Amino acid sequence: MSPFQIDLKKLVKINDLHHVLETPIGDVHPYYYDQKLYMFYLKTNGKYSSALLRSNDLSTFEKVEIINNPNNPSNTEYFVLAITNYNELFYTFYGAGTYIGSSKSKDLIHWEKGDINIPINGYQSSRDPFVFFNKDINKYQMIATTYVKHDDAVMDCLISITTSKTEQLDVWEKTSKELIRYKDGYHGEPEVAQFIKFDNRWYLFVSLARRTDHHVGGLTYYIGEENKGILEQDWQTKTEHMLDGEDLCAAQVEVFNNHNLVYGWIPLQHSGNHWGGALSIPREIYVGTEGKLYIKKSPLLNKFSEVKVFEKNNFNEPTKINLKTDKTHINIKNQLSELTVRFEKSKVKLTIDQNELKIMHDEKVFSKTRVEDLTEINLEVIIHEDIIECFLNDKYSLAARIDSRLKDDHLILNEYRQMFKFIELLELE
Repeated sequence: MSPFQIDLKKLVKINDLHHVLETPIGDVHPYYYDQKLYMFYLKTNGKYSSALLRSNDLSTFEKVEIINNPNNPSNTEYFVLAITNYNELFYTFYGAGTYIGSSKSKDLIHWEKGDINIPINGYQSSRDPFVFFNKDINKYQMIATTYVKHDDAVMDCLISITTSKTEQLDVWEKTSKELIRYKDGYHGEPEVAQFIKFDNRWYLFVSLARRTDHHVGGLTYYIGEENKGILEQDWQTKTEHMLDGEDLCAAQVEVFNNHNLVYGWIPLQHSGNHWGGALSIPREIYVGTEGKLYIKKSPLLNKFSEVKVFEKNNFNEPTKINLKTDKTHINIKNQLSELTVRFEKSKVKLTIDQNELKIMHDEKVFSKTRVEDLTEINLEVIIHEDIIECFLNDKYSLAARIDSRLKDDHLILNEYRQMFKFIELLELE
């Protein structure tokens, strides 16, 4: 097994581990360095305290204490967010009201107050900064959630961009530019935005809060024009696209070794706006036609530890399978464009049609995502207790926290006597 191929038996330990942390996992900021994945995240302890899980194989994580130097501390609980490597130091930036403050570290573990502040002039406040080096202009840039007005009645906010004066990280322009304005932030507040360039296009990723049952948004993105710089195009007029559904919360993209890795958190509860939950299975995104992005289960997850308990080929009769464990892996293949998989006792069902993949209970939708041009279905479903994660045709994914555990339920398939090529059910050890 390569260092980055994940044994799904170990993967389940991720979820088990995360369920027994003293607090659920809040917003994540993955950073890959020196053959390790550093999963910085915010604790859901009411203080948004920074914390760290670290992995050598993207599978088994260890808790690592991060230190805020008591002799020169960063002046916030959330002193480690997204990471920028500069001059043999690691910098991270955080909102501090009318400016963006920083922390710095030599080893990603021991941190202290940084010596770089980025001004936010003309606005009420700013948060969720993402700092990156833009090779197009040979300068650093920062995007952030910035508030024009924020009170009980009005939330007028935007994604702002600020540019360094030179190729150095420490001197910045005094004014920011507006990329996208969200004048009604109470129905779409931008959070944890990122700019990433794939091929010859820039992509703006953001989670838009206050639109869903869970408050925190799914993974929205905007497609840049080919061969145009960030500030050479009008982002306000671009179409919103979405990857996965509302239960892949505050997702972040980390690019390394030709992998465009995506992690988010899956809510602790199936309804309501409780903040934080369990870490998702890692996904990867890739560029399709006309610049659209697709999302699939990471190929680093190609090693499973499991026992096959059911298999059937080329059948058209109704099929009923008992789920005996909390951890189940299901693969289904057919040459149809529509499918319903139903769980008898819980009344949970997965549905696929020409437009959507949905995870539901009766008519209540837990999560959904758009699909296009289906001519066949290759569906992979991973169930862990009351979490379902679906992967369709290596192009779409969908996560959901549902309202019951599926152990001892019955999977009902092919009630309409369609012709199926294949189904298998495996129990994860």
